Amino acid sequence: MAVVIENQEQSPPFPSIAEILIELGFVIVSMRLLAALNKALVYFEKGWDSPLRFIGPFVVCLAFSVYFHRVRYAQLAPMLRFVVRSSALGILVYLVLEWPEFTLANENAVNAFHYIVFGSYLTFLLALTSLFIPSFILPVVVFILSTRYLSPGISGMPAPIFDVRFMLDMAAYLCLFALPVVAFASRLPPYFRDPMRHTELAFAAFGLHLGNYFWSGVAKLQIGPHPWTWILENQTHKTMLYALENGTLPIGHIPWLVDHIYSTAGFLVIPLNFSIVAFQLFAIVCVFRMSWLKITSIFYDIFHAGIYILGGLFFWPWVWNNFTILLSASRQRTEVSLMAKLMCVLVILLGDVSGFPRSARLAWFDVTDVRRTYFQAVTSDGRTLAVPPSFFLTHSFGVSQGYMDMAAHEGQYRPTIWASAATYDRQLSSGTCPAPGPIDPKLVETEQKREERLDTVKHFVRAQHEKMKAREAIFGADNFYFRSHHHPSNPFLFSEFNRLNLKDVVAYNLVVESACLRLDHGKVEKTVVNRVVDRFDVE
Repeated sequence: MAVVIENQEQSPPFPSIAEILIELGFVIVSMRLLAALNKALVYFEKGWDSPLRFIGPFVVCLAFSVYFHRVRYAQLAPMLRFVVRSSALGILVYLVLEWPEFTLANENAVNAFHYIVFGSYLTFLLALTSLFIPSFILPVVVFILSTRYLSPGISGMPAPIFDVRFMLDMAAYLCLFALPVVAFASRLPPYFRDPMRHTELAFAAFGLHLGNYFWSGVAKLQIGPHPWTWILENQTHKTMLYALENGTLPIGHIPWLVDHIYSTAGFLVIPLNFSIVAFQLFAIVCVFRMSWLKITSIFYDIFHAGIYILGGLFFWPWVWNNFTILLSASRQRTEVSLMAKLMCVLVILLGDVSGFPRSARLAWFDVTDVRRTYFQAVTSDGRTLAVPPSFFLTHSFGVSQGYMDMAAHEGQYRPTIWASAATYDRQLSSGTCPAPGPIDPKLVETEQKREERLDTVKHFVRAQHEKMKAREAIFGADNFYFRSHHHPSNPFLFSEFNRLNLKDVVAYNLVVESACLRLDHGKVEKTVVNRVVDRFDVE
């Protein structure tokens, strides 16, 4: 019979030294295990040519779910119950918005491709089940991660996990370490049966998410010659230029609004930069008061809304995590123990330690002298039309990042993913349209590597074209806009492509372009420094 846990009325006692050591030791061991499991998953899932290897982790996690299926949400303390169920719901929403749609470009990976196609339906049912039985979250997490890891073998195109990884890490951690504590409660010492331990586990999971903000703030202090360099010198608003050129700026089809927001953000860039760094560093402090935690979570979501408006980057899983933290803190009616807060802080600090789950370190200089890699569709009447990144479905994130060509080339700028530069010299030269600097001969792509890369792109493009023609016949034109990803394309910026019938496309161009961008009355003006085009016929 399930034991229903309710809020405890008494204030939590101050932890003893022994209790602190035990719980912090538990955090270190559990985080180390989570990192090891993630590393093992990468190894197994990269074996796209071995069904036993890439299916094995999913089967093991399914067995875990069955074993712990008797653990129900009612057995979790209120905060832990809310966080786990919110994570389960977030993952279900992810499957709805970003259904796995990979392209088979490698016929030798057909088994891995079928694993994703048919596994998606089973995983969706498991995700629904996880709303009622929390243990079934784990195989859903592993399946989503496995699809991203298998992508290079199936299509030749990497599929980054950065957008959704930390939502999955929170869910996996709570499944792996909270549910066994509940299941084996009767066999554990009384200290571990205390519902307060549940809240502490929830706070440890918060640390997996909050660590991204803290270490990103630290990285911004470290990226320049002085701690204040990024705050005073980075032209954060200029990311709008790249997003507009890439076709992902959500307001890009309204030039007067682009111009107004660009100039306003430029005027306020230093106080905006300061507030970003301050709130990111505050992530390690905000856990000590519920009011601080709620205010910080709200700021982070406002921050992500700004990132989307200014840069076209859609961090909705991060927004979901922030809302989960905000709502769980708002629902908490009793004092949270000091131990829970210390556990959260420790997880945050471990986020930059080798051998533990690594936090994101998001710090770069937003430059206007960029290198961009993208596709054009070539029509039978000779037109060349920019292809929206969303056209590539689950591969859209990788295509938008320009993973088709990340090699160094003479006469081209160094790769600048999303107009980001990691070195201060690029910040100093931004806006001057400098000539591309010399490239270390050891980094230049060899002719053999170039041929291998272009052959991979050729197979990918041809397979994607055939897939999208079939989808167009079933779902109609422009169906690819009705799904989400990290860089969603603005359909109003691709009006010519939207009117195109894919039967009229005879080839695709892969364009690698170094250019200098500037804004003129809400539209991008660019000076092309170097441009290389490779054509792949599809008809």
